[in-house]
Amino acid sequence: MTGTWNGAVFTRTGEPIPLSLYDALPVEDPRLAEGRQGPASPDELERIQQEILGTGGLPVLGGDLHDGYLTVTVVYDDGSVQTRMDAEYGADVVVVLSALRPPA
Repeated sequence: MTGTWNGAVFTRTGEPIPLSLYDALPVEDPRLAEGRQGPASPDELERIQQEILGTGGLPVLGGDLHDGYLTVTVVYDDGSVQTRMDAEYGADVVVVLSALRPPA
């Protein structure tokens, strides 16, 4: 589905495409490049993941441990969620991916 997001309301601007006909491009984040190792241990990442998922304060759609990183997908991040995660857990420990993003 295509549309605009003003931070509170999604407004559809085109006809929906059936999911069976749509293959979204994967989100490419340079921090997750193959062979690159993140700064955190698996135990630390599991603790952080439980903390983030347990608080309910962050609208997380999913999370995954990946080569020293914790990736979390949120509905929308204008950069403020990533800034908050960096401040709380250190730079590049939590990689925030936004489900809503500008069209390619």
